[in-house]
Amino acid sequence: MIKKIKALQQELGYNSSIGVACQKSLDKLNEYYNDLSSHAHSSIAMICDPRFNFHVFQVVLPASTDDRKRAKIRTNLGACYSTYLQRDQAVQRANRQQDEPMLTEDVDELSDAELYRGAPAVPDTDSELTWYLQQERLPRDTDIYQYWKAKQYDYPILAKIAKDHLAIPAMSAPSESVFSVGGDVVTKKRNRLVGSTVRFIVCLKAWGILTDESVEEDS
Repeated sequence: MIKKIKALQQELGYNSSIGVACQKSLDKLNEYYNDLSSHAHSSIAMICDPRFNFHVFQVVLPASTDDRKRAKIRTNLGACYSTYLQRDQAVQRANRQQDEPMLTEDVDELSDAELYRGAPAVPDTDSELTWYLQQERLPRDTDIYQYWKAKQYDYPILAKIAKDHLAIPAMSAPSESVFSVGGDVVTKKRNRLVGSTVRFIVCLKAWGILTDESVEEDS
């Protein structure tokens, strides 16, 4: 997007109305990317997209003065990976204890400290994270869902991170739209709907299965 905006700006002129609009867009994008080092979930979600990986920050944060930002993003990713790794090891350890015939303590009653006892504080440097970050970026038409579905056995920890972080909406507009649709469903004339019915209608409208006309007819 940045490359296309710069090309359009250069083609139409920096002082043209479109050129000025392009500069405003670039300023906004740069502001967003500069904030990524402070918002770990956003940067991690971008890295989990194989079309971007960590290489994208060499493009959007190319200056030598951005070294600290890239280092912080890498640190945030490493901390997240370490947390998920320890959690996975704790679950595996609890499952092994549950399978032992001489186990006398219920695993569900173990405290967090007991579950995490013995987990390494720092993951192995020669890990799936290191291997993934060395991969080249994939084409823009790559299906991210199918990619992680296929790679969940090659990168088991990263696949879990990707599933959690890529599901986070990039903006609040979809959520606000849902609230707006909910207000159209529950009206003065239709105020006795139970919660489950409202959820069904909102979902079906969001998926394009129901229209406003069909809802009005059914009511």
